[in-house]
Amino acid sequence: MALAPVKEKMSAIFHVSPDAGFANLKAFLQRVTKSLTATIYEWQPNHISDVLEAAMKPSGRSLRMVTQKRGVGNSDATETAVEDMKDRLGRKFKHVWASVRGPQRLIPDSYHIKVASRDGTELWLSSGNWKESNQPVNPTSATTLRKFNREWHAVVTNERLATLFQKYIEYDFRQATRFPLEEREAVGVPDIELFVPDDALAESLERVPLVTYDDELIIDNEVLDIQPLLTPDRDSEGQRMFMRFATDMVQRAAHSLYIQNQSFSLTDANNPEFDAFFEAVKQKQKSIEDVRIIFRDARDYGRPSDLERQQALLERLKDAGFDVSPDAMRLQPKCHTKGIIVDGREVLLGSQNLTNGGSLFNRDASLLIRSPKVAAFFETIFLYDWENLAHNEADERVGGIRRALPGEPTPPGFRRVRLSDLLAGA
Repeated sequence: MALAPVKEKMSAIFHVSPDAGFANLKAFLQRVTKSLTATIYEWQPNHISDVLEAAMKPSGRSLRMVTQKRGVGNSDATETAVEDMKDRLGRKFKHVWASVRGPQRLIPDSYHIKVASRDGTELWLSSGNWKESNQPVNPTSATTLRKFNREWHAVVTNERLATLFQKYIEYDFRQATRFPLEEREAVGVPDIELFVPDDALAESLERVPLVTYDDELIIDNEVLDIQPLLTPDRDSEGQRMFMRFATDMVQRAAHSLYIQNQSFSLTDANNPEFDAFFEAVKQKQKSIEDVRIIFRDARDYGRPSDLERQQALLERLKDAGFDVSPDAMRLQPKCHTKGIIVDGREVLLGSQNLTNGGSLFNRDASLLIRSPKVAAFFETIFLYDWENLAHNEADERVGGIRRALPGEPTPPGFRRVRLSDLLAGA
């Protein structure tokens, strides 16, 4: 299936979480009239499940899904959500676990994509999972920006795009049926419990400013130029499509380049195509005036090892010639966005993390939208986050975390936290 660009009149709603994510996802699901074909990386049985059930209940409607299985014998919210939906919908719900890792598997690493196609006419594409941390039900104040993830989303009414992604999901469904994930091969880590000092998870609300941006942009029957992108797919010349388009996009930057991503990885084991992307970013730091990079603050996870890796990453970036000063690079708590904005004219948004796995080997999806109106919308939100939510205090440490033994009482000054809740999605 060709990932050809689509340039034609269409309607769309570009929006962000925590502000407007669930409201638009809910409305999208409520518009189903026949079928929903969907993928999600992490899912909890929650308010989204309630809306999904209600949307599928009428006669003649069906739900087909491919999801990632995180582990066996562990507490996995996605497995619970899948079983819950089977109980709710019965035969209306067709589901397979993604075919990942191992011989004959479709995807080398993770099934990390967050996409849904409604009736083959409308597409929902996101950086966010179906979890409270990604799609809170009641974002009522600016303080939610400290509690829930920043996500970028798109709902696009266009038959060509919706059908394209639906066919890819159906292909993944068939492949997972042919080469199912065996129980012993399921991937993931145990969902252990930790004792975390209260001050490690304390939310600093002193700096929460008033929200000064629109949380959604509505496009009504206007021409949009959209390039769909999937990993790990390659083009006809064998090049990895996402990396090629992302690198070309960076190289086109003449005035400004804004990158906001949960992950930003530079290692000695980088793939050459991934190295080329980072080299392009570094050169733009030297050749144009306004290059800003935001990635997630490891203090979100509350683990000393993550903080040490984050500090080591910043030191590697500096040694490699990157500008890591506060004017060029900042850390943002709850940053789960995966986006790039160039010159206020084009924006890339989706689920690809800027890691070798995320950009090359996972099943992920993004849209490259060439539109000054759409780019300006996301640029406003990026700059708000840059000024109000991001910082450059990279060397602060959080200590005192240890694993909770089964049945062990919670010590004074600590709270018991599941590892999956600390990770808050990917």
